[in-house]
Amino acid sequence: MNFITLQNRTFSNLKGFSLFVLLFVLSSCVEKIGENNGDPGSGSGASGLFDFNTKPEVPVSIDYNKAGYKALFELYAEDPMVTASDGSRTKRAGVVPFFSAYTDEECSFTGKVKISSAVKQVYLYTEELGLPSCVPLEVTASGIRYEAYRGASAKSAFAARAAGVSTVNGNLKSLCTWGQHGKPDASDWYGIASGFDNGMFKRICKVLKPNKNNSQYATSEEKTNIYVTEDTKLDLTFVGERASNKNAFGYYYYPTGQAPAKSEIEKHVKYILFPNTSVINDYPYQDYPESKYLGTANAPLSGGEKVHLQYFGPNYDQEPTDVFPAGVTIGWFIIGYGFTPGADSNTPGIVKNGRPYYSNELYQNDGVSRCVTLLDKATNKIIVSFEDGTDMDFTDVTFYVDASPEGSVVIPDIPVIDDEEIVYPDYDVTTQGVVAFEDLWPHKGDYDINDVVVRYNSKVTYNKENMVKGTEDTFTPLYSGADIPSAFGYQFGVLSSAVKSVQITYPSGVAPSMATVSANGTEAEQEKATIILFDNALDAVSTKGSYVVKTTFTTPQRAEDVFAPPYNPFIIPAFTTTTTKERKEVHLPKYYAPTSLMDLSLLGTADDKSVPAKGIYFVREGNYPFAIDIPVEGEFRVPEETKPIDHTYPKFTNWVNSGGKENTDWYNYPKN
Repeated sequence: MNFITLQNRTFSNLKGFSLFVLLFVLSSCVEKIGENNGDPGSGSGASGLFDFNTKPEVPVSIDYNKAGYKALFELYAEDPMVTASDGSRTKRAGVVPFFSAYTDEECSFTGKVKISSAVKQVYLYTEELGLPSCVPLEVTASGIRYEAYRGASAKSAFAARAAGVSTVNGNLKSLCTWGQHGKPDASDWYGIASGFDNGMFKRICKVLKPNKNNSQYATSEEKTNIYVTEDTKLDLTFVGERASNKNAFGYYYYPTGQAPAKSEIEKHVKYILFPNTSVINDYPYQDYPESKYLGTANAPLSGGEKVHLQYFGPNYDQEPTDVFPAGVTIGWFIIGYGFTPGADSNTPGIVKNGRPYYSNELYQNDGVSRCVTLLDKATNKIIVSFEDGTDMDFTDVTFYVDASPEGSVVIPDIPVIDDEEIVYPDYDVTTQGVVAFEDLWPHKGDYDINDVVVRYNSKVTYNKENMVKGTEDTFTPLYSGADIPSAFGYQFGVLSSAVKSVQITYPSGVAPSMATVSANGTEAEQEKATIILFDNALDAVSTKGSYVVKTTFTTPQRAEDVFAPPYNPFIIPAFTTTTTKERKEVHLPKYYAPTSLMDLSLLGTADDKSVPAKGIYFVREGNYPFAIDIPVEGEFRVPEETKPIDHTYPKFTNWVNSGGKENTDWYNYPKN
């Protein structure tokens, strides 16, 4: 309230002189906010006026380096993972991403996202097999960026033999040596599989649902082990992993029908293939101090790494050969928590007391199968996937084996992964916050910004092309410190005709009486889709309820056209029944345009410094907003009545004067 407009309000308990004194004090308080409050460049953004944006739009660039793999990812403002006492990591219940999207067919994404300016680190999460499950990323001046490590070119083909078979511990041997993080050194046994099908990841996940109990697909050794029927060469290709542990993985063999007794399996010769099956950039690899979030050439594995299995004779004492003779059975094992990284290449190794699991059920202490075996119809590959713990999702180490010549091993009767079109489900993104308005625009008012205060909780539904199908929004009036009634509504960036239907549940069961509504539920005579929720904020607050709005679009709309929640919210002080272009509206600052029913002649009058020709609206010299969007999710403390907002939020002024660079979480510091 400034001096002129405040006199029009009724204060029956104040006498003229005391009213004048009060106004003088308020005016003095207001003018102290912002050291350069007469300078439109003070704390300014583009075009010399600060936009009071608590959720700036930042670029996002994600590249998983998996051509042919369309994947759903999420971004969190907090670590979504929790570490159990045994070191395993799972996703926390109740944690909500602030952004989600599908990548393109090249497994990359480029776009923009609105994020609280207080967030300096985010977490990139996905449940897709073959991709790192959770990667912390810094929010920098250039935005949020992730590019997966693309592998060392030296492993694109099998190199000259660099390492022989070594003894790890007793009868536990290894086909390779490795660096401090468990990446196998190059040898003539290791390389990259040619024609690796990234679509296999998606097909496997159709059966083995991430973070679900998939025990119904568990198989015994009869369907998991390799039974050689004629001389054959065997190549094993690592597909991926969803484990929280640094698991070692390998194989053993024995004459078919003569599996070692349970009491003998520890003494039986076994061969490590991969000392650490951690995927590049993922937990637990990223915990290594030098990984720096983006991975290095020392990272252990990525999907498509391949190894030739070796046969060392019936007594395990001959020179290795690629050929396994008929009558041999090959089994598999993992050692949970099996690898320990070291400070240098001399100290890492296989943990002696690691937890072993075998493809032969006989060797399990609980007698429960730890393997799932599937036939991928599209590639005719036999997929084997291990479980290393208790969640039983069977995605902790996944691989397949090729036999040459074909038909030289037994093809078991196992579940088939069909090659039908993969279904990409819709996904939701939820956003919460509070919008608050000053109703005396185009005058600056008393700067308490509490004349209409509304909490929003919005859920936007997207399809696989990241197009918006619909929204479900809950708006809860929290406070109205005004003397005049104001309507509240919001506008999407799409035409009114793009909306199929609007369904509103009113807390009182009564729709606003002064809003003229079209057949689809949007406000009549509006160019863009506009929804009016209530006529009078004072009444809406007293009702103590929420307005739930379900909006469906005629066809999926571009996200940038719909706008991110809370969309384009606004109030209409002293709302009337008119639908002509005569009303006053108050919107968020700078880039939020008025609706087509507003009296545009008010722009640029009094204290308003809007420049419609430049697309700048509802701003004012001296760092005074007329409305603000605050990304608080918990309890919100309404600014104190007739006091500038920095009386309740002392950090606000420095945030403004720094152009939004300092005290970015000012709204988390209410005055005691």
